[in-house]
Amino acid sequence: KRADMIEAVAEGVIFNNLEYIMDTHVNRMLVLRPRLSRSQQAIFIAEIYSYLGDGYDFKFDFADASQQVCTEVIYRAINGKGSINFALTERAGHETLSADDIANYHLDTSSFDFVLLAETDPDSKNNEALVFVGAEGEKRIEALMSSIAAK
Repeated sequence: KRADMIEAVAEGVIFNNLEYIMDTHVNRMLVLRPRLSRSQQAIFIAEIYSYLGDGYDFKFDFADASQQVCTEVIYRAINGKGSINFALTERAGHETLSADDIANYHLDTSSFDFVLLAETDPDSKNNEALVFVGAEGEKRIEALMSSIAAK
């Protein structure tokens, strides 16, 4: 299948196919667009590509840039650009950034534009997705993050 995304998985930082990932590995996906200038966008994209081929960071150690987890690639490529300034959170003895941290950062700042939220339709027999955009999507992500915080 045509490679159209970069991800960090056990095999390392690789090209993959978004449709395949959505059909086989993901039950929820949030798409955010960072508010960056054109030059910052170009640097961000170039940095994302620079991590291709890196190994997977099974230690989740953000202090060591030699290997990456998915959110580590995002953190390294975008943190400090525009108004984006992620705070790392200690987990299992390491400073990290989770996908939930990124979603909450979006809700707390104006550093990203919300594009869409897709999640598995619980009523679908064919693993189809519900796609939320605009104000409906923002409300859905707020509800999801509130329910996670309540646990």
